[in-house]
Amino acid sequence: MITNNIRMLELENNSLTTDQIILIGSYVNFHRKKKGLSLENVCYILKEKYSIDVSKGRLSKFENGKRPLSESIFIKLLMILDIELYDNDFDESNLSNLIFDALNCFCELETDEEQKIFNDVLECSHYLYSLEFIKYLLIMLMYNIRITKNQEDISILLVQLDKYSHLLNDKDFAIYMIYRGINNYNINKYTNAVSNFDVALKRINNDDNTLKGIIYYYINFIEQSLNHPIIAMRYCNIAISEFSKTSNFTRVLSLKMHLGNCYTRLNQFEEAKQLFLEVLTKMRSLKRVNFKNCIYYNLSGLLLKMENYEEAIKYTRIALSSGLFVEYTLIYIPYSLYRLNRIDEMMTEIEIASKHPNICKMQILFFKALTSKVNSNHNDAIGYLKRYYKLICKQKDIETETFTLRILFQWLSDNRQYEEAVDYATRLIKLTSSH
Repeated sequence: MITNNIRMLELENNSLTTDQIILIGSYVNFHRKKKGLSLENVCYILKEKYSIDVSKGRLSKFENGKRPLSESIFIKLLMILDIELYDNDFDESNLSNLIFDALNCFCELETDEEQKIFNDVLECSHYLYSLEFIKYLLIMLMYNIRITKNQEDISILLVQLDKYSHLLNDKDFAIYMIYRGINNYNINKYTNAVSNFDVALKRINNDDNTLKGIIYYYINFIEQSLNHPIIAMRYCNIAISEFSKTSNFTRVLSLKMHLGNCYTRLNQFEEAKQLFLEVLTKMRSLKRVNFKNCIYYNLSGLLLKMENYEEAIKYTRIALSSGLFVEYTLIYIPYSLYRLNRIDEMMTEIEIASKHPNICKMQILFFKALTSKVNSNHNDAIGYLKRYYKLICKQKDIETETFTLRILFQWLSDNRQYEEAVDYATRLIKLTSSH
């Protein structure tokens, strides 16, 4: 399908640059494979339908950017593949700008603006039929990693981008590696993620503070996930420094919240509390409801560890009333009331929480453990808590695992099951001393 708005490049003379030849060949290669046609298929159709005798090796050299084709053969190729090559009169830097704008919105926590950029680009499918097709694929990858999170689609895009990523400029390639790293982080492939981020760092300029900031932001996440809070703090502070240079104070505050989580992991509870309260105070002037709710969640969990149960209840209620749902939050109030020996209130809260639309097996097990405990069914209580602990371990949530181990140790000790108590205490020590 060839339309009048195609500007045919001068394929038959020497006006093409090496980059243009590579781009044109890659463009045909991409769409040929997308159609499921082999080089043999294309050679056969050229000969049978258009009486053009071109060897497989000749087409291969064209697709690999080693040798151009005549304009007449190129037009026939487009017709066989049923594609167009749109005029590139539009600003060639436009997609690169949009790629960076989408990343910047992500860094600024401007989710609505980020979504709008994705929508605007995805509505312009003509980019896929231009020499900017590789940048269009990159934006599609960013969209799937950030919005749809469909790993099947992401895998297909990664295969395509890997083949043509050499066509990207240094900055766009670095962004590609950043999102590849983000995806590997999302699926818990931390070693691969760090490798991606290292490659990205080698391709960006020293003054690309936004790109450096988001890389160190995720390396901090990885180190936290690996239970390395001291190393995580280092990268957290580096990321804060990079985002401060771009006046991205929203992301700086977000990082300070994560810094508070590192202090929590190191049992430096007062420092963590002060950081959370500082961030909360500074965020009140901003319309960041979800972010503030996350602070309430982190603060309530911290107060639980500090055994400040009244305040833990207070901030948990704020988090839940604002619509935030983190599955562990549901257990905070009943457990706090249990520790305050306000058993009737605890039972009421369990009844309310049990009707929550997002209640799952883990919370039910924890509630059964609490109920059994207050009814002096100690063996049942420990049994339910052990089952809850096994599920927590699968979640790889170190904070909640530590919290649960402390309870198990206490209950087993109270029940004079000292051998098992020592076993869980050993697990607790190993978990908390692996920093």
